Amino acid sequence: MRLRVDLGYDGTDFFGWQVQRDVRTVQGVLEEVFSKVLGRKVRVIGAGRTDTGVHARHQVASFDVEDGSLSIPVDRLKQVFNSYLPKDVRVYEVRQVDGDFHPQFSAKGKVYRYFFFSGWENPVLSRYALWLPDRDVFERLRGIVGRFSGRRDFLAFACRNNTEVEELDTVRDLECGYGELADLFYLEFRARGFLYRMVRRLVGLALEIAQGRFEESIIDRVFSGETVHWTTAPANGLFLWEVIY
Repeated sequence: MRLRVDLGYDGTDFFGWQVQRDVRTVQGVLEEVFSKVLGRKVRVIGAGRTDTGVHARHQVASFDVEDGSLSIPVDRLKQVFNSYLPKDVRVYEVRQVDGDFHPQFSAKGKVYRYFFFSGWENPVLSRYALWLPDRDVFERLRGIVGRFSGRRDFLAFACRNNTEVEELDTVRDLECGYGELADLFYLEFRARGFLYRMVRRLVGLALEIAQGRFEESIIDRVFSGETVHWTTAPANGLFLWEVIY
């Protein structure tokens, strides 16, 4: 029996999603708690591997259990899991799905949002958004971000430390936008899938253009293969916002 878990987390104190030895990860915490509750080793698969410090408003995962082995009804698992999980991870829903459901490969798309704020350098907002002292920088970002939209080869925006990147298909159909939410404003990125640190690399280049280090024409030069060095945006402003099925 396959169970789908919808959840969210504050990524600040996690070394990303994927299990790693001797560090705290979201997948590691979930597997530890689920295994404890169910009395057997549980392997959790996620829709995407968020990086160190990246948050998730809506992540999707799954795990398998043998038919008839659950001692807790599925509709009570959410409550039980949350009673054991730390406060920076919350399960929204647990439900049974078809055996061919896969959180990553069944997804039709993912949405990421990168948040900013201006005004006072608020220590609470700084945990979840990047402070821009000058609001005009975001106004310039809104005009820049559309230059990344379309079907392009995003190899230059994949982290070069990813040893698998040269073997991956790096072409993506990307939709970019922007918006405001309460006191925050954001850039939004939609695609079927994303390369490692791709969104943070996109935001980093857009920021450097908006702050005057580069002209907008640098975007076309990067896509054409020119080697350009820029700073990757910090992790704290990035959210896996939605997984679309």
